Amino acid sequence: MNILALETSSDACSIALMNRDKIIQRHEVLPQQHANIILDWIAVLLANANVIIPELDAIAYSCGPGSYTGIRIAAAVGQGIALAHKKPLIAVPSLRSMAQGIYREFGKQKVMLILNARMGQAYCGFYAVGANDLMVEQHADVLCSLADIDLSPIDNDQWVVVTDMRDEITLDLEIFSQVITQYYPKAQDTVYLAKSFIEQGRVPSLEAALPIYMRSENAWKKL
Repeated sequence: MNILALETSSDACSIALMNRDKIIQRHEVLPQQHANIILDWIAVLLANANVIIPELDAIAYSCGPGSYTGIRIAAAVGQGIALAHKKPLIAVPSLRSMAQGIYREFGKQKVMLILNARMGQAYCGFYAVGANDLMVEQHADVLCSLADIDLSPIDNDQWVVVTDMRDEITLDLEIFSQVITQYYPKAQDTVYLAKSFIEQGRVPSLEAALPIYMRSENAWKKL
């Protein structure tokens, strides 16, 4: 199976290609550069793997929540390729992709994510490993104020927390077995999850593979 994955929901620009179950990736932290480099990166990655776009089985992208501009970049590029070449487009939630990466890199089976949504808010998600080593959502991802972050699902000392807001939040993080900061989502986890979605028959129409913003467009402000 050949799948191209795009992950631009954070300051990191990340793309990956699954080529017959082997994954190759390019990943760099390059704030506000995603739109300038992603098309060139895709061309080079495919050329190095001797794969052309018609040989792809699907395009995947990290659909959010995360950087509003970043999500739109991945969505636009993914939709453009998928539409032009009549390929399926798989939308992978970015928090789930991050949790999958934490499991892959650190072996942590229960992960809470608290990520900066700006405007005094955070994106929060709870994930635990399930069948086939896939991280599964335990509660719906939410956007909430820092004062309303809910730790009640943390029911034992096996949970880790991933956050880029350690200095902003006032929660007691001692309940977690580990605090992981400055972790960026990687496209290799997006492509891994996309493959599982395809195998499960979860292939939406192009129109249904939509971004997850969790905030109306008119609520955003320039930073």
